[in-house]
This record gives sequence, structure tokens and C-alpha cells, in this order.
Amino acid sequence: MRRSLILMAILALGTACSPVSEEEVDQLKSETEGLAFELGRLRQESEILDRALTNVYREKDRVLDRLNALESGAALPAEPEAGEAVALAPIEGAEGPAPEGAPAAPRTRVAQRGDTLSQIAKDNNTTLQALLRLNPYLARRPDLMLMEEDVIVLPD
Repeated sequence: MRRSLILMAILALGTACSPVSEEEVDQLKSETEGLAFELGRLRQESEILDRALTNVYREKDRVLDRLNALESGAALPAEPEAGEAVALAPIEGAEGPAPEGAPAAPRTRVAQRGDTLSQIAKDNNTTLQALLRLNPYLARRPDLMLMEEDVIVLPD
């Protein structure tokens, strides 16, 4: 790949180097197309794995909620039966009232430049662990970095 990039740069600059044959140019184009295709495939796989991991975190949270309820003696959260309709949180901007019994939309905060998860937790009287449980995608980031415009789900 490095050789391909160097040769392409030489061609683009039009510098006086040893001549590059038409065959080498075609080979470089073919290699570049192959790399672009492979990059696209890897991005798709990454998105699929990211969605699968999010589902795993949701299931883990569901199991932990059930375990906590069992340990505390509280009633277990209801499990929907297969095919049973489930009330969903209202969608922002949707017309009309939310269906009766639908849970309230979660509280959120949009990250701004300079925000940290620790500060957001402190400002909302919660813990860093609670924020990570509600926002599992953040736990996969190096140093739990926030980016501007990240939407952080906050505990009720």
C-alpha cells in the first residue's frame, strides 16, 4: 500500500523520476480500488458489530435489573411475551399525545466542548458508572472521551 501511495504521489506531482509504465499505473489503480472496497466492507462489519455489542449491553442491563430486583425482594420487571405489543417512549417531534402507559422519554444532555463524564455525573447527582450503564457506547472510547454533540442519556 505504501508503495502504491508513493507512486501515485509521484505521478500526481509530475516529478522527473524514472518513467512509470501504463501497466504499473493500472496495477496501482486496481490496488487502490481493492483497498477502497476492503475499507467499505470493514466499515460495514464494524457497524454490525457495534449494533450487536449495543444489544449485548442492553441484555446485560436487563439481566442486572432482574438480579437487583431479586436481591432486593422487589417485584421483577415485567417481561413481554413473544408477540406482545410493547409501549415505546415517545419520539421527539411526533404528533399527538404518547400512548397511555408509555414510559416518559429519557432525560438527555448534549455534550459541549470541555464537558467530561465526571462533571456531567456530578451536575446531575449521579455516578460515572450510572452514566456508562445508560450510555454503553461511551465505555468503548479511549479515556471515555466525549465529542461535541454526543447525546448523553441521564438517569431519572
